[in-house]
Amino acid sequence: MIDLKIFELGKLHIFHIAVTVLSSIAASGYAPNLKPLQPDDSIFRFDLFELDYARMHRIAVPVVLLSSLTAISSFVVFLSNAIQRKSLPLIFELTWATIAFIFQLTSTVLIARAEPRYMSIFTDQSQYWSVDNVLELADPVQSMLINWNTAIITESTVTGFLGIHLFWHLVVSIRHIRVRPRVFLEPTPAAYPWRLKSDTPSSDPASAYMFAGYGWT
Repeated sequence: MIDLKIFELGKLHIFHIAVTVLSSIAASGYAPNLKPLQPDDSIFRFDLFELDYARMHRIAVPVVLLSSLTAISSFVVFLSNAIQRKSLPLIFELTWATIAFIFQLTSTVLIARAEPRYMSIFTDQSQYWSVDNVLELADPVQSMLINWNTAIITESTVTGFLGIHLFWHLVVSIRHIRVRPRVFLEPTPAAYPWRLKSDTPSSDPASAYMFAGYGWT
């Protein structure tokens, strides 16, 4: 059985893993839209479907790039925390989270604006089409819709996670800045505490370890 204590997985670490996984899913889910349509693709027979795919293809590069950057940077932060066995200073965590939030929000907006609405109408009304047309178009259309839905759901989720993450740490830090003037230079609390100690860490090794970003209360 794997001992998770190897990485001292706290809530902060789980958050970074979740962002890494979800951003990777979003990038891989939207990656098929990087491929331009070929003249022999059956979807070319319908101009409206071609317009849908053209919108998705146009934003594919920035979406995949931004999602990949978020995933890679989140994984690097997780590894840094795990290897050092303490969290990065809060100012670095907030800086990274702000940049990642902007990346993810941008991707979410781009994907939402490229919604394949004509393909959605086709799937909703496909029972009224002839069998040949449905069979010919069902697979590529369903595949594109799945890619779009996967991307919009995962990107929205990561954006929400990052927004809550930023809001929580900013509010907690600002609340305690009078009693902890250097709060933004201290290790990021891994347990998402609402209250921080106002005194300095004691000389007790156990207390010092808790203060290092893993158990502020």
